[in-house]
Amino acid sequence: MPKHLCIDPLDSYAEREVLVAFEAAGSSFHRTAAIDRDGQDILSELTEAQRKDIQDALIEACGFGVSTTHPASRGRIEREAVFH
Repeated sequence: MPKHLCIDPLDSYAEREVLVAFEAAGSSFHRTAAIDRDGQDILSELTEAQRKDIQDALIEACGFGVSTTHPASRGRIEREAVFH
């Protein structure tokens, strides 16, 4: 299962990171965990906006960023992404 370090959305100073575990299938993603520096899974504590921040980081990390994908395609990827 792939993992990616993202800025901890619960850290107002953006100094800490969380390890996000996810599954990718084509252009769809399924987050399975967001582990903070204390080893706690904080995924259930995140707001929709915070989950969107992680979604954007994963899309960029997987090579689906604005610079590598036509904006219309990126919108399709974002709409199809599945995050729980």
